[in-house]
Amino acid sequence: MRRLSLAGVVTTAVLACAAPAHAQNSTEVGVSVDGLVSWWSTFPPNVALRVTLPSSGRSAVETFVSVGRTDGFFASGDYGGVYGAQVRRRLGPARDGPQPFVTFGGLGGYVHRRYGSYMSPPFVGVVGGGAEWAVARRLKARVEVQGVMVVIFPVGVHVSATASVPIGRVR
Repeated sequence: MRRLSLAGVVTTAVLACAAPAHAQNSTEVGVSVDGLVSWWSTFPPNVALRVTLPSSGRSAVETFVSVGRTDGFFASGDYGGVYGAQVRRRLGPARDGPQPFVTFGGLGGYVHRRYGSYMSPPFVGVVGGGAEWAVARRLKARVEVQGVMVVIFPVGVHVSATASVPIGRVR
Protein backbone atom coordinates (compact mmCIF):
# COMPACT_ATOMS: atom_id res chain seq x y z
CA MET A 1 0.00 0.00 0.00
CA ARG A 2 2.88 2.32 0.81
CA ARG A 3 4.46 1.80 -2.62
CA LEU A 4 1.12 2.46 -4.30
CA SER A 5 0.74 5.75 -2.40
CA LEU A 6 4.27 6.82 -3.29
CA ALA A 7 3.64 5.97 -6.95
CA GLY A 8 0.46 8.08 -6.88
CA VAL A 9 2.27 11.08 -5.37
CA VAL A 10 5.11 10.84 -7.91
CA THR A 11 2.68 10.49 -10.82
CA THR A 12 0.65 13.48 -9.65
CA ALA A 13 3.80 15.61 -9.28
CA VAL A 14 5.05 14.64 -12.75
CA LEU A 15 1.71 15.43 -14.39
CA ALA A 16 1.45 18.76 -12.56
CA CYS A 17 4.87 19.85 -13.91
CA ALA A 18 4.35 18.42 -17.39
CA ALA A 19 4.77 20.46 -20.54
CA PRO A 20 2.39 20.08 -23.51
CA ALA A 21 2.80 16.69 -25.20
CA HIS A 22 3.60 18.20 -28.60
CA ALA A 23 6.81 19.71 -27.19
CA GLN A 24 9.67 17.91 -28.96
CA ASN A 25 12.43 19.69 -27.06
CA SER A 26 11.54 18.97 -23.45
CA THR A 27 12.70 16.30 -21.05
CA GLU A 28 10.29 13.36 -20.84
CA VAL A 29 9.65 10.77 -18.15
CA GLY A 30 7.85 7.61 -19.17
CA VAL A 31 6.81 4.12 -18.19
CA SER A 32 6.85 1.27 -20.67
CA VAL A 33 6.00 -2.40 -20.96
CA ASP A 34 8.94 -4.15 -22.59
CA GLY A 35 9.44 -7.61 -24.00
CA LEU A 36 12.64 -9.31 -25.08
CA VAL A 37 12.55 -12.37 -27.31
CA SER A 38 15.80 -14.12 -28.18
CA TRP A 39 16.60 -17.23 -30.15
CA TRP A 40 17.22 -19.23 -26.97
CA SER A 41 14.65 -17.85 -24.53
CA THR A 42 11.57 -15.66 -24.14
CA PHE A 43 11.73 -13.29 -21.20
CA PRO A 44 8.48 -12.35 -19.46
CA PRO A 45 7.29 -8.76 -20.02
CA ASN A 46 9.00 -6.15 -17.83
CA VAL A 47 8.06 -2.67 -16.70
CA ALA A 48 10.65 0.02 -17.52
CA LEU A 49 11.28 3.58 -16.42
CA ARG A 50 12.52 5.84 -19.24
CA VAL A 51 14.02 9.33 -19.11
CA THR A 52 14.49 11.19 -22.41
CA LEU A 53 16.70 14.28 -22.75
CA PRO A 54 16.65 16.46 -25.88
CA SER A 55 19.99 16.82 -27.68
CA SER A 56 18.95 18.66 -30.86
CA GLY A 57 15.78 19.57 -32.74
CA ARG A 58 15.33 16.03 -34.10
CA SER A 59 17.34 13.89 -31.68
CA ALA A 60 17.06 12.88 -28.05
CA VAL A 61 19.08 10.65 -25.71
CA GLU A 62 17.05 8.16 -23.73
CA THR A 63 18.06 6.06 -20.73
CA PHE A 64 16.00 3.18 -19.41
CA VAL A 65 15.95 0.45 -16.79
CA SER A 66 13.42 -2.38 -16.60
CA VAL A 67 12.48 -4.83 -13.87
CA GLY A 68 10.43 -8.01 -13.87
CA ARG A 69 10.51 -11.72 -13.22
CA THR A 70 13.13 -13.83 -14.96
CA ASP A 71 12.32 -16.79 -17.18
CA GLY A 72 14.15 -19.36 -15.03
CA PHE A 73 16.06 -20.76 -18.04
CA PHE A 74 18.60 -18.26 -19.29
CA ALA A 75 18.70 -16.03 -16.22
CA SER A 76 17.29 -17.74 -13.18
CA GLY A 77 16.75 -15.46 -10.23
CA ASP A 78 14.15 -13.57 -8.27
CA TYR A 79 13.99 -10.67 -10.72
CA GLY A 80 15.99 -9.03 -13.48
CA GLY A 81 15.82 -6.77 -16.47
CA VAL A 82 17.77 -4.66 -18.92
CA TYR A 83 19.23 -1.17 -18.75
CA GLY A 84 20.81 1.05 -21.34
CA ALA A 85 20.85 4.18 -23.40
CA GLN A 86 19.82 4.98 -26.94
CA VAL A 87 19.56 7.86 -29.37
CA ARG A 88 16.10 8.48 -30.81
CA ARG A 89 16.10 10.44 -34.09
CA ARG A 90 12.84 11.78 -35.48
CA LEU A 91 12.30 11.25 -39.22
CA GLY A 92 10.91 14.14 -41.24
CA PRO A 93 9.51 17.42 -39.97
CA ALA A 94 7.46 17.68 -36.77
CA ARG A 95 3.76 17.22 -37.49
CA ASP A 96 0.48 16.18 -35.95
CA GLY A 97 -0.30 12.48 -35.87
CA PRO A 98 2.17 9.60 -35.69
CA GLN A 99 5.80 10.75 -35.85
CA PRO A 100 8.20 8.03 -37.07
CA PHE A 101 11.67 7.68 -35.56
CA VAL A 102 14.75 5.46 -35.58
CA THR A 103 16.74 4.36 -32.53
CA PHE A 104 20.22 3.01 -31.91
CA GLY A 105 22.12 2.35 -28.71
CA GLY A 106 23.23 -0.32 -26.27
CA LEU A 107 21.83 -2.33 -23.40
CA GLY A 108 23.02 -4.58 -20.63
CA GLY A 109 21.22 -6.93 -18.29
CA TYR A 110 21.04 -7.76 -14.63
CA VAL A 111 19.67 -10.54 -12.45
CA HIS A 112 19.13 -10.40 -8.71
CA ARG A 113 19.12 -13.63 -6.77
CA ARG A 114 18.55 -14.28 -3.12
CA TYR A 115 22.29 -14.86 -2.60
CA GLY A 116 23.79 -12.30 -4.97
CA SER A 117 23.41 -10.35 -8.17
CA TYR A 118 24.89 -10.33 -11.66
CA MET A 119 25.14 -7.34 -14.00
CA SER A 120 26.48 -7.35 -17.55
CA PRO A 121 28.02 -4.28 -19.16
CA PRO A 122 25.93 -2.57 -21.88
CA PHE A 123 27.73 -4.22 -24.81
CA VAL A 124 24.63 -5.51 -26.63
CA GLY A 125 23.58 -3.23 -29.51
CA VAL A 126 20.04 -2.26 -30.42
CA VAL A 127 18.82 -0.74 -33.70
CA GLY A 128 15.20 -0.16 -34.58
CA GLY A 129 12.35 2.23 -35.08
CA GLY A 130 8.82 3.10 -34.20
CA ALA A 131 6.26 5.86 -33.99
CA GLU A 132 5.21 8.38 -31.37
CA TRP A 133 2.09 10.54 -31.14
CA ALA A 134 0.38 12.92 -28.72
CA VAL A 135 -2.60 11.22 -27.07
CA ALA A 136 -3.59 14.23 -24.96
CA ARG A 137 -2.18 17.66 -24.19
CA ARG A 138 0.31 16.27 -21.66
CA LEU A 139 0.65 12.66 -22.72
CA LYS A 140 2.59 10.87 -25.48
CA ALA A 141 2.36 7.25 -26.58
CA ARG A 142 5.09 5.38 -28.41
CA VAL A 143 5.67 1.90 -29.82
CA GLU A 144 9.01 0.62 -31.02
CA VAL A 145 10.68 -2.56 -32.19
CA GLN A 146 14.44 -3.09 -32.09
CA GLY A 147 16.81 -5.74 -33.29
CA VAL A 148 19.18 -6.87 -30.54
CA MET A 149 22.71 -7.64 -31.75
CA VAL A 150 26.00 -8.84 -30.34
CA VAL A 151 28.76 -7.49 -32.60
CA ILE A 152 26.96 -7.91 -35.96
CA PHE A 153 24.98 -11.05 -35.15
CA PRO A 154 21.25 -10.70 -34.44
CA VAL A 155 20.31 -12.44 -31.17
CA GLY A 156 16.77 -11.23 -30.51
CA VAL A 157 14.04 -8.63 -30.69
CA HIS A 158 13.14 -5.96 -28.12
CA VAL A 159 9.57 -4.57 -28.22
CA SER A 160 8.22 -1.71 -26.12
CA ALA A 161 5.06 0.34 -25.65
CA THR A 162 5.59 3.59 -23.73
CA ALA A 163 3.48 6.34 -22.21
CA SER A 164 5.42 9.50 -21.33
CA VAL A 165 4.88 13.04 -20.13
CA PRO A 166 7.06 15.98 -21.19
CA ILE A 167 8.48 17.83 -18.18
CA GLY A 168 9.40 21.51 -17.94
CA ARG A 169 9.14 24.41 -20.34
CA VAL A 170 8.54 24.12 -24.05
CA ARG A 171 11.45 25.45 -26.10
